[in-house]
Amino acid sequence: MNLARAFRELGDAAGERNALEQVLALDRRDLLALIRLAELHERLGEATLAAKHWSAVIALSKNIPNRSAEFEKLIERGTAYVQDQQRRLADAIAADMADELAVAGTRDRRRMAAAADHWLGKRPIYANHCEGLHYPFLPADEFFDRAHFPWLEQLEAASPAILAELLAILADGESGLEPYIAMEDGVPQSQWSALDKSLDWGAFHLWKEGDRIGANCARAPQTAEFVESLPLCRIPGRAPAVFFSILKAGSHIPPHTGATNVRSIVHLGLIVPDGCGFRVGARHGIGARARPSCSTTPSSMRRGTAATRIARS
Repeated sequence: MNLARAFRELGDAAGERNALEQVLALDRRDLLALIRLAELHERLGEATLAAKHWSAVIALSKNIPNRSAEFEKLIERGTAYVQDQQRRLADAIAADMADELAVAGTRDRRRMAAAADHWLGKRPIYANHCEGLHYPFLPADEFFDRAHFPWLEQLEAASPAILAELLAILADGESGLEPYIAMEDGVPQSQWSALDKSLDWGAFHLWKEGDRIGANCARAPQTAEFVESLPLCRIPGRAPAVFFSILKAGSHIPPHTGATNVRSIVHLGLIVPDGCGFRVGARHGIGARARPSCSTTPSSMRRGTAATRIARS
């Protein structure tokens, strides 16, 4: 390290590089050598190598407690450099992929973009970890193409009538509403414990585990009639499952995949106040109204929302 410093003060970049690489040949986790090498590559305009070594510095620095203000500034500078190089690389990849993406189908476009974003560290790739039946080798997609569900447009068109019936139900207080999470006594603590037997996440079931709830359907007749027109799969004791899903303000549904990968989950956002969030896979949505989404990958919701949820097998 002393030799590297001497070469640096003499302006001998080749000598400094050689000395620093000898240090790393002894220990690839030598933090100071990585910092000096990142700075050297940066001075020489070797952006890819500079970003590589700054990334290593950032990763190692996470294990350092009680970091000084000077070191924090150094990490901030390295982080900004890496992020800038990632943006430049992302722009270059997008430009190179433009022609391919222009002729690719919707799903292929999403797959190519997701692969590039994952490689650049901009998003994770989520996998199914079903809590119940997992059928092997089915493709795990964050969203299915709308073309598979021609009735989604009809569902969107029916939104005002569905919303009106939901508002009438809500005006009745919590009549007919039940906790969506209701675990048996003695079940070990889990991410669902905070919602267990709580109306923080309430459900007004129209169909539950394959059974039509006549009294509830009578309170939402247009919604029930529309649901009946859908190509539902009927499995006694299992499907369909259709309900109004209602979160109280401040509540949060933890990320989850669901019970099985052999069905799709359709969400129709009805009442979505500002500041609410909904994530499916790596896609986040926040807004006043949500379009229907069909998904199989991990999802989560936070704060007060109301939605129609349709599970199709």
